[in-house]
Amino acid sequence: MYVPQPAFRPPTGNMPLWRYMDFEKFVSLLERRALYFTRLTRFADPFEGLPVRRHVEIARQLPPEDLAGFMRSVKACREIHCASCWHMNTEESDAMWKVYAGSGARIAIRSKFYLFKAALSVSPHPQVLAGIVECADYDTDQLLREPFLEELAFSKRRCFEFEREFRGFVRDEQVEAAGVEVPVDVDRLVERVYVSP
Repeated sequence: MYVPQPAFRPPTGNMPLWRYMDFEKFVSLLERRALYFTRLTRFADPFEGLPVRRHVEIARQLPPEDLAGFMRSVKACREIHCASCWHMNTEESDAMWKVYAGSGARIAIRSKFYLFKAALSVSPHPQVLAGIVECADYDTDQLLREPFLEELAFSKRRCFEFEREFRGFVRDEQVEAAGVEVPVDVDRLVERVYVSP
């Protein structure tokens, strides 16, 4: 179920959320009635879940054993956290079709934040966090909210601002798996289905 977390800024309830995918993933959503949350270490962006430079500079001032602990915590955080990424926009996005839906038969589903929350009400997963991804200059900005390590899953480099990303976020200790399926009420989640232009 969705659990609000003050550290993560939610969109407005009526904000349209888009999930672009290939046809196979769409069929899987319908058949398995579950959203797939990908492990942060499996995303194409190698900076997913990593701290900005300022956090690293602060950590380097720690005693060696504390620095080692910090690095282990960051690694563990990236390994156990999984995300389902969505695009916030009132209209379809040509860029999102090209980047995230692949080639061949492509589908986009449109939902809204309040539908996303309602769809998770059937999930036995104990906690699904969600919020808007904050984009930062990893060389100069300092992002620091509590809880610190979970915040890293809601931060991306500024070159991804065009994605206008919202993401759901879960913990999964089975680190060998590429991700985890979270059961959802698909009928509530999907407001409309779009076929690639």
